[in-house]
Amino acid sequence: LSCHVSVNAHFALPTSISAAQELANSEDRQKQFKSFPKDYPENVKRIIGEIGRYHQEIPLFKISQTKDVFLKTVSVYLARNPQQQHDPTLIHMAGLFVYVYHDSPSELYFCFEALMDRLGFSDPNNHNRALSDFMNAFRMSMPELYHHFEDEEVDARDWALSWMKSVLAVELPLPCAMRLWDTYFAYHEDGFALHPYVCLAILRYLREDLQDYERDEIIHRLRHLPELDIDMVCAEGVDGCL
Repeated sequence: LSCHVSVNAHFALPTSISAAQELANSEDRQKQFKSFPKDYPENVKRIIGEIGRYHQEIPLFKISQTKDVFLKTVSVYLARNPQQQHDPTLIHMAGLFVYVYHDSPSELYFCFEALMDRLGFSDPNNHNRALSDFMNAFRMSMPELYHHFEDEEVDARDWALSWMKSVLAVELPLPCAMRLWDTYFAYHEDGFALHPYVCLAILRYLREDLQDYERDEIIHRLRHLPELDIDMVCAEGVDGCL
């Protein structure tokens, strides 16, 4: 998982930055991170519980030091963004960065914050617009499946809102989510603009099964996606975006 695009966007650094400049900026970020508020939010027990349940099948997330870095990342983000109420989605999105940058808390935090800023995570209007645009594209590209969802009374907010909001960090197995985000970061500066098209590709991949499912089965499948060929769905997403 790489977030050089995200970091550069956040700090407005030129892409040709020298190694010396990068080192200096890294040291500045470490100092800045250490100066951030160290107070935990009021609902810290809830956050600790969510971190404690996050991918416990992976040994790294059982380590106390990793949990401490995880908690600091989420707590600092909430302290620096007081308009943002805690959302369990934050745990899943921060978790991808924790997995990669757990040994560098300042880089971890700034990568995470930069992505959240880019996605406009704290503004519900952004999520609602993304949801509306995606559902319109879904209706136009797969009308039969769309109407099956309607017949089964599957509400878009039961699945598609999280798909847009978490960029599938909640729904995909961790290795698949990391591969997906890595593709977005590597694609170009607007790589995350591919996301709705990739989501449509995933629906096409699952369409045959989904058409046979009833409401509860549909929602469960869309909230717990199987392992997917991420390269394949991303390639289809790129084709749909062009």
